[in-house]
Amino acid sequence: VFCTFEDLHGEDLIDYGGLEFPHINYAKYNTKPYRYYYGCGFRHLVGNSLIKMDLESKKFK
Repeated sequence: VFCTFEDLHGEDLIDYGGLEFPHINYAKYNTKPYRYYYGCGFRHLVGNSLIKMDLESKKFK
């Protein structure tokens, strides 16, 4: 399996301050397609927002 880099965000992520990546069941879901990504947004030291990203349109909600 070869992985390639794809920039999923531009400058719009700066408004959220940062993003914590969630842990998934890697053994079950690795290499399976999915449309949405959820993460925890950080504007301070503590996560204060839930971020939903559409991987097809590359837009945050």
